[in-house]
Amino acid sequence: MKILVTSPAHLEEHTPYPLPSLRRRLHEMLSAAFVRQVLAMYVTRIVLIAIGLATTVIVARILGPEGRGLYAVATAIGAIGVQCGTLGLHTVNSYAVAKDRSALPGLLGNSLAASAVIGASAVAGLYTVFAAWPELAPLGGGLLFLALLSIPFGLAYTLVQSLLLGVNAVAAYNRAELANRGLALIMIVAATLLHMASPQAVCAMGLAMTAGTGAAAVGWLVRLSGCTPRPSWKLFGSNLSYGLRAYLGTFFCFLVSRTDVLMLKYLSGAEAAGYYSIAGTMADNVAILPVIVASLLLPKLSGTADIERKYVLMKKAAVGITVILAPLLAATVLLAPWAVRALFGKAFAPAAPAYVWLMPGMLFLSIEVVAVQFLNSIGYPTVIVWIWLGCVLFKVAANLWVIPRYGITGVSAVASLAYFAAFALISAVIYQKAHGPRDSHC
Repeated sequence: MKILVTSPAHLEEHTPYPLPSLRRRLHEMLSAAFVRQVLAMYVTRIVLIAIGLATTVIVARILGPEGRGLYAVATAIGAIGVQCGTLGLHTVNSYAVAKDRSALPGLLGNSLAASAVIGASAVAGLYTVFAAWPELAPLGGGLLFLALLSIPFGLAYTLVQSLLLGVNAVAAYNRAELANRGLALIMIVAATLLHMASPQAVCAMGLAMTAGTGAAAVGWLVRLSGCTPRPSWKLFGSNLSYGLRAYLGTFFCFLVSRTDVLMLKYLSGAEAAGYYSIAGTMADNVAILPVIVASLLLPKLSGTADIERKYVLMKKAAVGITVILAPLLAATVLLAPWAVRALFGKAFAPAAPAYVWLMPGMLFLSIEVVAVQFLNSIGYPTVIVWIWLGCVLFKVAANLWVIPRYGITGVSAVASLAYFAAFALISAVIYQKAHGPRDSHC
C-alpha cells in the first residue's frame, strides 16, 4: 500500500479552502500598518512598564507604605482632575483630526485654551475650598498644591497626545512618553542618592517632566500643521455634543477605577491606600495592550464609512485581545505573591491578594476598552454614559460596606463585578447598533 505524502504547497493548491502557510500569515500580519504601529507602541509600553515598575519600586522603598500612600493620593487627585477637565476633547481630537487633517490648528488651539482655562479654574477653586475647610483636604501643604498644579499640565499633555495619535504620529507619541517617564525616573534616582526624596519631591519631578514633554509635543504639531494654533469656537461647537457624551462616559469609567484609593484613604488610612495602589499599578501595567489597540483603533474606525466594516475590524481586535490577554493575566495571578515580595518587599505583601481579585475584572475591562471604539466611531450613544454612571454608584455603595469588613481584597472583588457588568451591558449596545436600524447610531 502506498502512502501519499502531501506537501503544504500541494494542499494550498488543491484543497477547496486554501490555508496560507504560517510564514505567509505572519508576513501578512506584520505587513499591515496598523499591526506595526501596535507592535511599536507595545514595545514602547513595555519599556515604559519597566520604567514605571522601577519608579514604583524606588518610590515605595524610599517612602514606605504611608509615604507611598500619600503619593498615590496626590497622583489620584491630579488624575481625577485631568479626567474631569477633558470635556471629552481627547476623544474628539482623535476622532475629528482623523476625519479632517485641516482641523489640526483649531483642535490644538482649543486643547491649549481648555487646559489653561479649565486647569487654572480647578486649581483656584479647589485650593480655595480646601483652605476654607481644611478637614475636607485629603492632603496638606505643598503636596496638595503640587497635586492640584498637575491638573492643567496633565490636561494639556493628554489632549496634545491624543492629537498625535489622531494624525497617526505614533513615533512622536512614543518619544514623548519615553521622555516623560524616563527623565522623571532619572530625577527620582538622583534625588534618592542625594537624600532629597519625599512625596513632594517625587510629585514635583513628575510635574516638571509632564510640562516639558508636553511643550515639545506642541512644537512638533505646530511644525506639522504649518500654522499657529488658534482656538476655533465653530469647531468646538460642532463637536460639543459628541465630546460631552464621550466625556461623561469616560469620566464615569475613570471613577470606577480611581475612586478606590481615595475611599480607602478616608475609611482605612494611607497604609491601606498604599497597598491597593501597588495592586492597581501592577494591574494597569499588565493590561496595557488593549489601551494601545484602542487608541490606534479609534482613528482607523473613524476614517471608515461602512458600519459593517467597522464592526468586523472591531471584532477582530477584540478577539485578538482576548486570546492574547487571558493566558497572560492567568500567569500573573500565579506569580503575584512572589512578584510583590520580590519587587516591593514583605511590607507590601497584602497587595498580592488584591491584585488577584482584580484580574477577572481587568480581562472584561480590556475587552470593553477595545470594543467600545466601535461606538466612539459612530457617535457614542448616550446609554453608555448611564451604564458607567450605574457602575460608579454600585461601586461606591458596595465599597462603603465592603471596606470595613474585607479591606482591599473586597475592594478588588467589587471592581471586578463592576467591570463585568459594564462589559456585558456595553456588548449588548454594540450588538444592537451593529445589527439594528441604521438610523440610530448616535
